[in-house]
Amino acid sequence: MKKKIIIISPNYLPQENGLAMYTHCFAEQCAKFHDVFIITSSDDNIHPVPQDKVFRVVSNWHGLDLLKILKISKKLGADHLLFQYVPYMYSKRAGINFSLPMLILILRLCGRAKIQIMYHELYYPKHFNVKAMILHHVHKGMLFFSALFAHTLYASTEYFQQKILALLPWKKVHHLPVGSNIPKINLSPTDEEELRKTISPEEVRIIGLFGSFHPSKNIKLVLQNLLDIADQQKNIKILYIGATLTELKAEVDSSYHELLKTYIYPTGFLSTAHVGEYLCLLDGMLAYFSDGISTRRGSMLAAMQLGIPILSTQTSYTDSLLLGQDFLTLVNADEVTFPAALKRKISQGWPKNLPADSKEREIAFYKRHFSWGEIVKKFLSTI
Repeated sequence: MKKKIIIISPNYLPQENGLAMYTHCFAEQCAKFHDVFIITSSDDNIHPVPQDKVFRVVSNWHGLDLLKILKISKKLGADHLLFQYVPYMYSKRAGINFSLPMLILILRLCGRAKIQIMYHELYYPKHFNVKAMILHHVHKGMLFFSALFAHTLYASTEYFQQKILALLPWKKVHHLPVGSNIPKINLSPTDEEELRKTISPEEVRIIGLFGSFHPSKNIKLVLQNLLDIADQQKNIKILYIGATLTELKAEVDSSYHELLKTYIYPTGFLSTAHVGEYLCLLDGMLAYFSDGISTRRGSMLAAMQLGIPILSTQTSYTDSLLLGQDFLTLVNADEVTFPAALKRKISQGWPKNLPADSKEREIAFYKRHFSWGEIVKKFLSTI
């Protein structure tokens, strides 16, 4: 019997950020089995999705405005309400919003729908300054009460799963990885060759960097060290997907500006479809995360679905699922040791030195754990 599932997300298409793309991909797959509706922020953009399925009605995600969710839920006779939880997305005030857990309590008391929450992020990191400490504890309070009032909880990483359980040890928390937020593109050999020539007419190793300049990606550290290696080896081209040369110059010391012009090919902002095309060109992706690679990193998974070798970082937060895979080359995220480790791995021939069958095994691994079909199948088994 089909159920009515409402997914609540502040971001949705035509936006192309991580949460919007996640919501779209998840909903699209889930709609193969059940009736799926979206409640999202109000705007004037129109996307070619039947408007009886997408409710663009919430203007500020605070106070009485949130009761629109209760009204729609009752009107549709929803069986399940699935919140996509990133605290910063529910408030322009640094993610401070106690209206959200109050709404979840009201929905639980006044409605028949089961309430699920998918935690993509938990709270602001705990740093030793007043602002960070306030945000950390406020977000932690929001997490506690939202999780307390919900029926079923999901976490995008094992670490987040453990943190939620530490707050509410009697709750059931499911580990639900994310999938690639970039559609898979299959370029023909001819098209791939032509596109590669636009990056470099010579035979080079194309190493990709992808995504925003979030502090966790430590762009200055990564880019400057990769530029030094490229200048030494002369056979490396760095494809930066999603940034312009001007933006990259602002992230590195001025002494690296000439190296940027020589060894970087910046694509600028791209649609998700064009991102998919450029990903096909990569010989390897460098994905530095200060908290380590994990099952919530959609940019990394976009490369994995194509079987692209990935060089990333490992910390105590890294999911056990990702350890011991030879197509994932993992080094310590420590800023002091990372440069030498990066240089050593590339000098040893990465990404060309992997086993011949690693691409096929990487794609199979992705399909088994991170394809949207498997993610939704796991979710549906819990409701």
